[in-house]
Amino acid sequence: MISLCRLSIAFCLAALAATPSPTSAAAPEELPAALKELANEAMAHARGRGYKNVGVLHFLVAKKKDGKDPPLEMATKRIGAVHHLLAKRFEIALGLANDNANPVGVVDDASTEAERAPGGALLNPEGRRRLARRPYRLHWGDDYVKPDAFFTGLMLIEEDLQTASLELLGFSTADTNAELYAIGDKRVVKVTDNLMPEIGESFSRGLFDGGVSGGDESDEDDDGFPDDLPDDVDPEADGDEDELDSAPSVDDEKAQEAASAARKDATKHPLHPGAEVSVKVLYDGRTVTPTRRDGAAFIPEPRERQRVTIRLTKDRTPTRYGVCVKLNGESTLVRGRRPDARCAKWILSDPGQSVEITGFTDIYGDVEFFKVLSRRESALRREEFGKDIGQITVTVFPERKSSSSADRYGDPVEKAIADGGLPQERPTSHSTFKQRLLGYSNTSRGLTRGIITGGPSGSRYVKSVDFRGASSPVMSLSLTYYRP
Repeated sequence: MISLCRLSIAFCLAALAATPSPTSAAAPEELPAALKELANEAMAHARGRGYKNVGVLHFLVAKKKDGKDPPLEMATKRIGAVHHLLAKRFEIALGLANDNANPVGVVDDASTEAERAPGGALLNPEGRRRLARRPYRLHWGDDYVKPDAFFTGLMLIEEDLQTASLELLGFSTADTNAELYAIGDKRVVKVTDNLMPEIGESFSRGLFDGGVSGGDESDEDDDGFPDDLPDDVDPEADGDEDELDSAPSVDDEKAQEAASAARKDATKHPLHPGAEVSVKVLYDGRTVTPTRRDGAAFIPEPRERQRVTIRLTKDRTPTRYGVCVKLNGESTLVRGRRPDARCAKWILSDPGQSVEITGFTDIYGDVEFFKVLSRRESALRREEFGKDIGQITVTVFPERKSSSSADRYGDPVEKAIADGGLPQERPTSHSTFKQRLLGYSNTSRGLTRGIITGGPSGSRYVKSVDFRGASSPVMSLSLTYYRP
């Protein structure tokens, strides 16, 4: 069981004073709305304590099992890209909740810097003190600062995948004990179909609904290497913000049921023949056989200098798919770490069409081939990749059938938080930072024994096509290839 007393006396008292479990007492809300309110509370807390600069660290996330809270240490272990994406969204929320006249400085990606800090463990007081000693760059301007406080959060996901509790935590760098304490009340958020790929859940709507035919099992590759970047948009963005269908999803419950089924039944897992997109990983041209445990999928760790290929093969239906493929949390097409719905996608149009991904590819067809690091290099660089290390994720979005462009998030602040995009160029001031977050979407900056990363360069033919994807995925697959 999670013991809040282990964190601090203040945290323990906050837990004892809490009202009954939020999962039963409060109606669930959308994640962006919850982060918006938590950011308002965090900013009020920061101003009340006179903080000049604050940072956000990877959120603590864990899944409940058998109706019980997991040990707190489990919340530090990766379960997908959610740790990083929650922190980034909360940085955006803090920037938008800030006071224009006298803004509190918000550190740019403190999580990544913290991952590189020796001994910087969030649950360890000495680790938190180490984090407090490092300089960090703000989201605007050129200044480096030492934050007065850090924020993080604790998300506990219910076993049925319908809701999760979310609580804001923080610690002051002036506190010699760097005690971690709770701020405000717990909130209950919906686990939407778009959140499930981020928490490492695999599912196939086609296999669950029984409406998708099997894909082509041939090893022959198709001649096309498409992506979804029209010629008239920024090469590092996914297109016009208004062109993405963001209507309220009626499929959240179906996706939750499909993910639950995939945990228990191998025939409902997206690795099973008949999923919307067949995914195979090859080492030196030979297909690697995955294994499954409790719905999670694993493949053997590659050896140094092995050639790694990710092969996608479309099913036999006429539906066109946009496929977001990430390695270590970074998109393999026009590198970035945005939420999957906003990443550039590989397009599979024809029944049985295949594409082989051999590296990180940009809009011009330049490829930085996958490279398997040695055990020594992997150990030295694993902090660089953060909590997404060792993961291959594939999320499939069908083409939007309707030309409508209803907005799931009518509030522009919630929309910016959900989008998770940061300005491509660093703004000179907070007001410019805020205007850009609200005014348009742009790309986020990404991180460039077996860690697979970029290596030698090459080129391939890349064709840009127009694709308007639905906001809800029909398939998600998470593969673990490396465990530190």
